[in-house]
Amino acid sequence: MTDGVDGPISADSESAAWRLLGETMREWRVRAGLSLQGLHAHLHYSKQTLSDYENAKVRPSAAVLAECERLFAAPPGLLTGLRDRANALRAARVQGVGTVATLPPPMSDFTDREPERARLRALAASALTAADPVIALLHGPPAVGKSSLAVELGHRLSGYRLVLRAELSQNGRPLAAERVAHRLLATLGVLDADIPEEPARRSALLRTLLAHRGPAILILDDAGDAAQVQPLLPHKGPALVLVTSRRRLAGVAVSEAVRLDPFDRDASGILLRRLIGERRCEAEPEAAERVIDSCGGIPMALRGAAFRCGEFHPDWPLSHLADLLGDADTRLHSLDSGDLGLLAGHDIAYEALSPAARLLLRRWNLAPGPGVTASIAAMLTGGPDAARALAELAAASLITPTATVGMYQAHDIVADYAAHRLRLEETAQERREAGDAYRDRLLDTATRHGRLLALGAAADAHQAAARSWLDVHFDHVLALVTTTPVEPGTARDLLDAVNWYLDLRCRWHEAGTLATALTAVAERADDDRLRMACHGTLGLAAGETQQLQRAAEHHRVAHRLAMSRGAVADAVESLGYLGNNLRDLGDFTAAAEHHTTALDLARGHRDPTTIAAALNRLGATLTCTGDHDAALAALHEAREVWHAIGATRPLAMAHYRLSVVHAATGRAGEAVEHARRAARLFAEHDDAWGTAAAAQALGVAISALGHHDEAADHLATAAGIFGELGDRVRQAQTLRALTGVHTLAGRGEEAAAVAAQAREVLLRLEETPLIAAELAGEPPPLV
Repeated sequence: MTDGVDGPISADSESAAWRLLGETMREWRVRAGLSLQGLHAHLHYSKQTLSDYENAKVRPSAAVLAECERLFAAPPGLLTGLRDRANALRAARVQGVGTVATLPPPMSDFTDREPERARLRALAASALTAADPVIALLHGPPAVGKSSLAVELGHRLSGYRLVLRAELSQNGRPLAAERVAHRLLATLGVLDADIPEEPARRSALLRTLLAHRGPAILILDDAGDAAQVQPLLPHKGPALVLVTSRRRLAGVAVSEAVRLDPFDRDASGILLRRLIGERRCEAEPEAAERVIDSCGGIPMALRGAAFRCGEFHPDWPLSHLADLLGDADTRLHSLDSGDLGLLAGHDIAYEALSPAARLLLRRWNLAPGPGVTASIAAMLTGGPDAARALAELAAASLITPTATVGMYQAHDIVADYAAHRLRLEETAQERREAGDAYRDRLLDTATRHGRLLALGAAADAHQAAARSWLDVHFDHVLALVTTTPVEPGTARDLLDAVNWYLDLRCRWHEAGTLATALTAVAERADDDRLRMACHGTLGLAAGETQQLQRAAEHHRVAHRLAMSRGAVADAVESLGYLGNNLRDLGDFTAAAEHHTTALDLARGHRDPTTIAAALNRLGATLTCTGDHDAALAALHEAREVWHAIGATRPLAMAHYRLSVVHAATGRAGEAVEHARRAARLFAEHDDAWGTAAAAQALGVAISALGHHDEAADHLATAAGIFGELGDRVRQAQTLRALTGVHTLAGRGEEAAAVAAQAREVLLRLEETPLIAAELAGEPPPLV
């Protein structure tokens, strides 16, 4: 007889025949003095599988039974003959009239998937009256429950006379369509001698039988590609075909594609309680939650956890399992019970990949961060096929897209499997070399892009590409330097290069995190140059987040280190930032003194960029002291330098500050002109903070000209951007200006509402003299 497709036995006589076979197998095993463990040692099948044979849950092959006859010293043909009899009863049954179901038993603990089941039930109902077959594809990552859902539907859907299931792979290898067709025809009762040899005729006979015996449900399980599926599809309805695959199978015209994702926490908790019992979960809820976290919503992982729990002594706490699963290096093996096949399922998916995709997957964890892009993939593999390999992993449902365009992430179970394959296939030295190569490529690329955004750089397509790359990948840089050792020279180059990007994007918290991580590098290497740069960045980050005293201390340290090294440009910068902190603390006189000293140092250094930066800061502070003529002189001189060297972003800042001074001195027309120039230049650099600052200045200036509605629009836009960027002081100042515009326009209610909003913003901030003045209704000038 030809082996059919495995599944439960429907007819009583057939069921009794399979039970007799199992009981006879057990009887002769016991006579031979063999335990299941002993039989496992001879046959190399798991104890669970051997137990399933004896309990008629799984049909043993003729080869297994022949070997058992030899081991048990049973009469030759005893067990194989009982198997032949059961198969004969099956053939007789399927040739008659009635429902045929070649499915495994339904799962009593099947959980969730109600939205997907509802969609497929509706599809199945429509298929019963359709002239053409209806095809549904169930796709998703390994072990997520695609086959279980298909089997559940096969048992529960009504109105179908024939339910067939065929596995399209065996031992991880795809089966040819003609071989699967042969098995299906044998299941339908066609004798071996009557099955055509030619694949086309074999497919035609299968389609004829499906059409005559239907309505039929055909489950094609674990399809690798469209070529496996197409020859097995019926050509006429009514018929419902359920195809399960890790891939989307673009070559199959499906009526509906249903993606299965991991369970959410609620569904995971329900399944775990069904598997190990409500009482155990309720006794240790925290441990149960940890087990759920470790399984990541993968049904097969939850079943593996329950299986492992069942191996423990009944008195062992659930926390022991939770601790076991908490070790990322061994979690995958702990969740794999052999028969459940968590590792095997991923092995199958892995072996089906191209060499480039396998390399990328196993090195996946070498890139800490929010996900992997084509750029990161190329750094991991060092090969030209990285983008194609990334797409291949996505097509195989091993990774999923994130909200960031072009970025993918791996499920924790897949990430554990990737680490397993890396340990398996690459030596410790190879792993170190791969990690070092990735680190060097990432940091070199980040440094190169950061330099394109430096203070004196003009806006162009290269800058736009650099901003875009850093927007996507800076979190990867941060994740790397906080977890991986970095050479001091590399750290210095990186920090110097990305500071302007961090300022451009107002990523002050990330700047602080980066500088803190690199401070540890500086301390280990006793590197004063890196230590100075770190204190400067920490001061910038603290100042922009209103930690002004801490910021001042960092800038004092940076200034002291710069002077000791004779680094004049760095000394000017640190002194200038210290002056900014003093200005923000309300000490305008001391701030002006620091900026004047910084300017004197810069003029002695004779570097135009350093001089212009010092002039910009001095001009802003002189605005606060009320010395508007000196402020204008400093800012005009800075503007001329920036214009001469083509540094358009600091030129935009000079125009913005000139607008503020002109507005404060009643020259509204000139203020509007400078604000518009600033807005245009900031936009060229995609500078959100600068765009908001220019809109703020433009709103104030236009209001002075009496155009209150337009002014209100500009100020509302600026306040919104400052709020999104987290610059609460600027947001509050802009809302205060907007309150004044509404008041001038006679909109009292709007003015009161905006004033209340500004006060709410200020109350969330640490109080400084400037904030206290704002709250008291005595606001300082905008700078």
